[in-house]
Amino acid sequence: MPGTKIDYPVLQCYTWNEYLHKDYKGEYSYPGSIFIQPGVSFFDQHVVVYGHNMASRAMFGSLHDYESKDFARKHPDVYIYEQGRTIHASIYSTYDCEDASETYRTYFQTEKEWVTWLTMTVKDNYYDMGVVPVKEDRVITLSTCSTGKSEDSRYTVHSVIKEITNDVD
Repeated sequence: MPGTKIDYPVLQCYTWNEYLHKDYKGEYSYPGSIFIQPGVSFFDQHVVVYGHNMASRAMFGSLHDYESKDFARKHPDVYIYEQGRTIHASIYSTYDCEDASETYRTYFQTEKEWVTWLTMTVKDNYYDMGVVPVKEDRVITLSTCSTGKSEDSRYTVHSVIKEITNDVD
């Protein structure tokens, strides 16, 4: 993510806490890794990317920079490189929530449920980024622990996928 220290591989876990304290080689690492939950991909409607909020600003420690509207407006882009593709997403919403909230929902049975969820993520937003998601969009949510809040509080940054390009070697 331009303007941050976030530049790590995104791992797909097979169990929920597999990469909480393991690096990409599967070896113990206190900060763990950046990962997505089991059974999802960046082609799904909504995928959540998790990472620890490290005081050293490693992993998602610098994600909280997006609490500043000025910082977010200067650095509105998320780039994920995977399997010969570059995924470019634009940030539209940031806020704190509880870890068991609707924010983390990744499966929607109807279009109405999806649109209701999108509306919630815009309503809960700390400030306007000038990007409004529509029902055809796919969303990537970056999530880390909140700073100075309850143990169950999480800071989230939502972005909509704008473009997926095939990388040429």
